[in-house]
Amino acid sequence: MAITRRAVEIRGVTDATVITESIAMPAAGEVLLTAEFGAISLGSESLVYRGKVPAELSLDDSIAALDGGVAYPVRYGYTVAGRVSHCGPGVDTERWLGRRAFAFHPHASHLVVPVDALLPIPDSVSTAAAPLYANVETALTLNWDAAVLPGETVLVLGLGVVGVLTAAIAARSGAGLVVAVDSDLARRAHAAAFLGDAVTVCADDGVEAALTGYPGTCRGDYSGFDVVFELSGQPEVLNTAVRWSAFGARIIAGSWYGTKAGDIALGGRFHRGRMQIISSQVSTLPVHLSGRFDRARRTAIAWDMLSRLPLEALPQRVIGLHDVPDILAAATSTPATGSLQAPREPWIVINYAQGASP
Repeated sequence: MAITRRAVEIRGVTDATVITESIAMPAAGEVLLTAEFGAISLGSESLVYRGKVPAELSLDDSIAALDGGVAYPVRYGYTVAGRVSHCGPGVDTERWLGRRAFAFHPHASHLVVPVDALLPIPDSVSTAAAPLYANVETALTLNWDAAVLPGETVLVLGLGVVGVLTAAIAARSGAGLVVAVDSDLARRAHAAAFLGDAVTVCADDGVEAALTGYPGTCRGDYSGFDVVFELSGQPEVLNTAVRWSAFGARIIAGSWYGTKAGDIALGGRFHRGRMQIISSQVSTLPVHLSGRFDRARRTAIAWDMLSRLPLEALPQRVIGLHDVPDILAAATSTPATGSLQAPREPWIVINYAQGASP
């Protein structure tokens, strides 16, 4: 027996489409998850769409559905939330059948996955909000890598959904000042609507005023922030991070740059200022926490954090699965005639019921 599903497939560089295909029903130890909501991570998905991923790099060796290099056609995406509609042999149906669950999986209306790959969605989190789990987990890990101390000053560069959530978590960690920057006016407005008074949202030319107005700021030749998150997706923005870093500051490189490279000036302020650039990667835990934390503990914390965030204030754009190719095209500045406008909302939600056949 087989079922029919819709899935996004990237057939080549800047060539994505939604296909219809048949897949087999779950085998032993597997379940069928019927997707209800998903989300697009524009930064990483645009890199795959544009062919800007190192050929030798696995898309994500910590996620079975993405463990492999880029060889077109390729499936990508990693946030799907839905309900278990069928259990294969050996799966506890009382526990799983009909249960809401999250899976790291490319965009598809139905997915067959090992039951061990599912994360049950807590009652405190709606199915519509559950795709944000992946972003909250990333933002949480970024803050863990930064090890923000009470009273420290924090700068976030880039206000996509991970940037917005990173700023929100930093503000809740006891940081004395959190400033979030984006060059796009609409993105700043959307971020400010969610972050409120806890974070100062501004363009690059507003950073100095925000920093000067906070009494607990590092002064002198290396006036700047204690922690800077680079989340713009552009490697050259690390120069902006260095510019605004205090002596001994920690710069967290949270963007995935793919094959993009930037000309980074490391011979002046960075060198004399004893600054650190720290790579943050959500597929592994920070080394300094690995003795006490594992993925299960981080998962529980991320779900709890997700349930506490005021998600109703997070601006979003809701699309159907059929809209994904146009969204990718618009976001990479190669829109086709009649394609959707490039998104400025931090959160791009896929509603699988939208545009689906009755």
